[in-house]
Amino acid sequence: MKTISVLVFGLLALSSSPAAFAQRVVLDDSLSPRQNFSLDLKWGPQDVQQALGALFTDQNSLLPPVSGYLSGVEVRLDTSKFVGQRARIFLLVPAGIAGDTTGGTLEVAWQARGVFESGSARPGQAVLIFEGLLEEPITSGTFDFAITASSAGVTDSFSFELTYELEVIN
Repeated sequence: MKTISVLVFGLLALSSSPAAFAQRVVLDDSLSPRQNFSLDLKWGPQDVQQALGALFTDQNSLLPPVSGYLSGVEVRLDTSKFVGQRARIFLLVPAGIAGDTTGGTLEVAWQARGVFESGSARPGQAVLIFEGLLEEPITSGTFDFAITASSAGVTDSFSFELTYELEVIN
């Protein structure tokens, strides 16, 4: 009985917290100069020998991961409705990625220049890339992305779109 009352008290305390009501909104990134990118996922030079051996022996589980890079991706987020407010911005890698059957091995990593932070995420994860006062109607920065996935788990129809979400800090 004691455990139940502690849980109820904890839930009541959480529900009265301002953070409990914080909601994220998806930011418009259509002002970014380029919207679509072609990504060539391939083995690194050091992995080609291992990949050939695995392919010739029909042992797909021994295939090394493939990777691809996108450099200088400028992202411009419309934050005009939030100028003068403190906020957090998250980069979200979608959970359902077309052409990804890797079973959770796909990873998107990035180096950021400008106001955003570097980081990495797997499908379904949102990572904090900015926290602070929004002073401009457009919040922008540049990313260098590295995508790594299991060789056996990526098809020719591989595609996804990153989402940026904002949460106002009270």
